[in-house]
Amino acid sequence: MQSFTRSDSDSDATPNPTKLVASNLPYNIAFGELEDIFGEHRLIGYSVRRNYVLQSATALLTFESPIRALNAKEQLNFLPISNKEMLLANFNPSMVADEAGNLFVKGFPCDMTSKDLYNFFKSYGEIFSCKIARDSLNTSKRYGFIHYMEPESANRLMEEQSMLQGQFPGLIVQEYRRSTHPQLQFNNIYVKNLPPTVTTGAALKELFAAYGRITSIGIKRNTLGRRPSYFGFVCFDNAEDAMRAVRAMNGKNVYGHNLYVCKSLSKDQLAREKRSRILQSKIEWMLRCVFVKLRNRNALDEEIVRQQFLNYAVKKVCIFRGGGRKAGAVEFENRELANKVITDYSGPLIVKRMELKNHKSTVSRIIRHGERMYYPLYIVDQKNSVEPVEPRECEGQCNSLQEERTTQRTQH
Repeated sequence: MQSFTRSDSDSDATPNPTKLVASNLPYNIAFGELEDIFGEHRLIGYSVRRNYVLQSATALLTFESPIRALNAKEQLNFLPISNKEMLLANFNPSMVADEAGNLFVKGFPCDMTSKDLYNFFKSYGEIFSCKIARDSLNTSKRYGFIHYMEPESANRLMEEQSMLQGQFPGLIVQEYRRSTHPQLQFNNIYVKNLPPTVTTGAALKELFAAYGRITSIGIKRNTLGRRPSYFGFVCFDNAEDAMRAVRAMNGKNVYGHNLYVCKSLSKDQLAREKRSRILQSKIEWMLRCVFVKLRNRNALDEEIVRQQFLNYAVKKVCIFRGGGRKAGAVEFENRELANKVITDYSGPLIVKRMELKNHKSTVSRIIRHGERMYYPLYIVDQKNSVEPVEPRECEGQCNSLQEERTTQRTQH
């Protein structure tokens, strides 16, 4: 059995005893809720990192002293918040990226909570983090992860797991390693657009039998469309066989029907991908837009805005209805034009970059990283954070434009 080892380079990142990391929080958790939960433990600062795709949040909490942080962890760890169990761990940057001491555990009862799992395995050593995987209905998937502070504790648990199987039959404890290509690791594939002749599991199995050993197969009828159709699932024993079947059968014409074959996704995974696509479209739109408003806080007019950007390829101008129509957004053909406007524009309008509502740093971090737009994207909020530098207010007089516009209306 391979044992865990930890390199000497891990000692460079020292933990901060006054800080805790609170994970598995609700996505829309407010600052006031954190203050109510940790107020009596002398919480002096915190920041929240929101994951839009996973619909969860993580908070970095700073306490007055290490004793306060320790008491908060002992009393509030695994506190239920909106059908989620808040997980508290010591702030240790080296432990987050280090896989030494990280275990994958499965085979325990469905009614076991993360707190029960923590209490059961803490006798082997100090635990950095502990979590049970759950679906969208908050039902246990009967597997979880335990990360020990010391690799020796994890090694001892793996060696003695046979002794625990008497209490939990079928319990499996093994080393957890993050896959470098998780999208390639799948055995189950989804097939749709089947021809009318393929209506049984045997017929579907005959199509995919040449690509490897099939462990299970299922076919269902879809009655929601104009014509009844069939779709199915094929589970291979080997992930390489499943990948080969997807590459060979996707788009293949079978009795006049082009098959659609892809990796089978659960409802949670489909929801995550949908949220990721929505967020990606919003980010790409905001990268092509700039936020504009008049310096004297007068009502904004679409024609005035278009006159200011005659030298740029303006795609669309939108005046916000709320707040007396004092602000708006200008969409350009591409993000390069939007960046050029922000840096080169000189006129009576205040111009700055578009941002997600209530989240100040999302687009700026994407700009800083260039084209590397990785998903899921994170949105960072900070209590008492320094406001972003105000954009350069352009020189010029806006009153003349307003008077000119008023004169034109009077003449007409």
